[in-house]
Amino acid sequence: MSELALAISPETLSSPIPTPNRLIEEHTALVRRVARKVHRSAGASIDQEELVQTGMLALVQASRSSCNVERQPSPPTPRCACVAR
Repeated sequence: MSELALAISPETLSSPIPTPNRLIEEHTALVRRVARKVHRSAGASIDQEELVQTGMLALVQASRSSCNVERQPSPPTPRCACVAR
């Protein structure tokens, strides 16, 4: 079996195309977990809720950009000046 076939699970193949809201829902716990770890290592100098808010803003921006990349048509290829028309 190829490496690609091993890396892709049947659940991945049957899952619907991710939407920004779905990506946010799936990764909110990760944002909170990372914020908690950063807060522990930085101490009281950084507010944990501010870390969560910053992480959530980044997650929202990333989810929107990743979904837009998949849905936008590819840009037209520029024509070279040397190509006869």
